[in-house]
Amino acid sequence: SKEFLSSLLKITPYQKLKLFESYETFISSYKNLNLEVFGDNESGKINGKGIVIVGGGKFSWLALINITQLRYTGSNLPVEVYIPSLKDYDELFCNSILPELNAKCVTGYKDLPLNRYKKELNLHKYEHKVMAILASSFEDILMLDADNFIVSAPDYLFDWDIYKQYQLVLWPDAWIRTTNPFLYELFHINIDTDFIPESGEYDLHDLPGAIPNPSSESGMLLVNKRMHVDTLMLSLYINTYGHDYYYPLLTQGGAGEGDKDSFIIAAYALKKPVYQVRQETQFLGYYEGEHYYSFGLGQCDPTTKDERQAHIDNVREVFCPKFAFVHLSNPKYYPKDMTEIAYDDNGNDLVLLRNLNVGYNLELQIWEIVCQLLCRYYKENKIHPGEPASLLINPKMRQTGKKLACLSGVPIEKMCGSKLLPHLEFLREYFKQK
Repeated sequence: SKEFLSSLLKITPYQKLKLFESYETFISSYKNLNLEVFGDNESGKINGKGIVIVGGGKFSWLALINITQLRYTGSNLPVEVYIPSLKDYDELFCNSILPELNAKCVTGYKDLPLNRYKKELNLHKYEHKVMAILASSFEDILMLDADNFIVSAPDYLFDWDIYKQYQLVLWPDAWIRTTNPFLYELFHINIDTDFIPESGEYDLHDLPGAIPNPSSESGMLLVNKRMHVDTLMLSLYINTYGHDYYYPLLTQGGAGEGDKDSFIIAAYALKKPVYQVRQETQFLGYYEGEHYYSFGLGQCDPTTKDERQAHIDNVREVFCPKFAFVHLSNPKYYPKDMTEIAYDDNGNDLVLLRNLNVGYNLELQIWEIVCQLLCRYYKENKIHPGEPASLLINPKMRQTGKKLACLSGVPIEKMCGSKLLPHLEFLREYFKQK
């Protein structure tokens, strides 16, 4: 309820006053900054459709796996990998590896006209997502976390009628929304309280006008920059002051605190159209006894509808019949952590996504990609001939992963021989039986 959510975080009248003053100053003045928010410094223009991923450092490695997987799916969408700072720039990755994949680096530290404000922008982690969108040369963007892997070619999403209508599509997180009601007051978002039942038992975020349940996930979003430039600029403002103010107000200690709800609340504040996918997210993993071990989140193909619920048009949770993305976020596929992904505490091989069905064995396919990018003695998969996981990546990409600056000092050859290739063979045999 409003009363319960208001009680979770103490906000003084002075703090509210200062937040009102800051927000109103931003709204009334940011348009006068005359900033170029589209494209790069060379053209200043945007056009076309593409995918944007935040890279840099170890995220460039994850981006390389993800883009390779994208090409496996048959998608030819161009990709831009945003590099936030000079220390994260990898010349080999940007100038030699990515061009072979119809991808390129966008250097946020020099390509953004906002660069001169970087000290004031206070950018650390999550905030780079909105900056990556602003720096992109694309008009229509699918923004992806580096560890949010594409299941099938996503090109069709740009032609989806819902995207054409709203021009901003978000996916749900797994958690109920716990936004502090003060934000509705601050952003002048009106909630219809006429629907509160007499019992007084209700969820504020199920009322008309409220940002819907569940909370949003920012591991992927679809956005048209021209339509939603104001939304993106307000999201940048929210993220700039996110750690000190807006993240605690948006989540109040709930799960997944960060930038994830900055896009949807910015759209609501500016009365801009926004659509949050109704099909629910799903934890992916396996049961062992009564305990469930989750290693990622499955996000739905929003163009599909479960026939059992085809007659339901507007409900909080709708079953997902087909995944579009699999967010492998726990643990991540960093080479130094691969042994944690592959083996349990006793050294036994693990299969994390045992019950995931996307038409092929995604976990096996990711390992095929990883081992081809890293291991000299990788051998073609003869156990699954003709299946996606048996395909070979571009020969020019073989062993390019171990050349990345972020993997310097990692004993790749030793890991390949003792851990990575043996586990790949285990997965091939395991999924042969399925």
